[in-house]
Amino acid sequence: MSGNPAYARRHLPGRDGVKCATGHASAARQAMHGNSATDESNTYTSIRHPHLIGTWNVRGLNQPGKLGIVENEMRRKKVHLLGLSETHWKGQGHFTSELGNTVYFSGPEGDSSRGVAFIVPQSLNKCVVGYNPVSDHDNHLRRIVGKYGIGERNDRGERLMQFCYEENFTIMNTCFKHHIRRLYTWISPGDRCRNQIDYILIGTRWKSSVTNTKTLPGADCGSDHQLLVATVQLRLKRIQKPEGLQT
Repeated sequence: MSGNPAYARRHLPGRDGVKCATGHASAARQAMHGNSATDESNTYTSIRHPHLIGTWNVRGLNQPGKLGIVENEMRRKKVHLLGLSETHWKGQGHFTSELGNTVYFSGPEGDSSRGVAFIVPQSLNKCVVGYNPVSDHDNHLRRIVGKYGIGERNDRGERLMQFCYEENFTIMNTCFKHHIRRLYTWISPGDRCRNQIDYILIGTRWKSSVTNTKTLPGADCGSDHQLLVATVQLRLKRIQKPEGLQT
C-alpha cells in the first residue's frame, strides 16, 4: 500500500477493505464502526484501564513501509493511541492500514509539507463515533500569521501563536513579502545564522492599518538585533453630525 492515502486509488487493502474518504472537509464524519464499544470477541474496551497515549513527529510517511514501521514501534512500546505530526499527507479522511489499525488524517489540499494523523487500533476504534478533520489553513491561523515568516517554529513560537489566538493579535512582519535581509531580525554570534525572533503584533481589527513591516539593517547601536518598523496609516471614518447639532 502506498504511504500516501490521498493518492487517486480510492479502495485500499486491509481487513475491512475500507474506502479512503478524502477531499471533502465536512463538519463531521461517520466513523467506520459506529459507536459499538466491543471488539469481535465481545470483549469490552474499558476506559477504566490505563491507556498510553503518545504523539510523534514522524518527518513524513510517504516512504514505502514507513507507516508500518511507525505502527510496529507503537505496538512494541505498547502505545494505545498515537497522534502523528508532519505526515506530509494531503487531504482529509481515514483508512485501514495493512496491520488493521485505523488511520484518521488531515492535511492541506495543495501542499504536502505538513499534515497530522491519529493511529487507532482495532480495539479502540470501536469507540470512535465520528471525527472532524481540521486543516492548519483555517481562518484563525490566517488571521494570526502571514506566509512570509522565516525559520522553524519552536516551543516559544507555539506559545506566541497561542497568545495571539487568545488575545486576537496578528503578527505583522510575517505578512509582507521582502528580501530575506528585510525579514530576519537577529544575527547569531559570529554570524553563523540569521533568524526572525522579533515581531510586531497588532489587534486583528486594526490589521488593515499596517501597510508595511520590515527591518532596517543600516541602523546600528551595537545590538545583534535589527531595527524592526511598521508603517501604520489609520483609516478612521469621520462621524457626520446631524444638522442643527451644536457643539
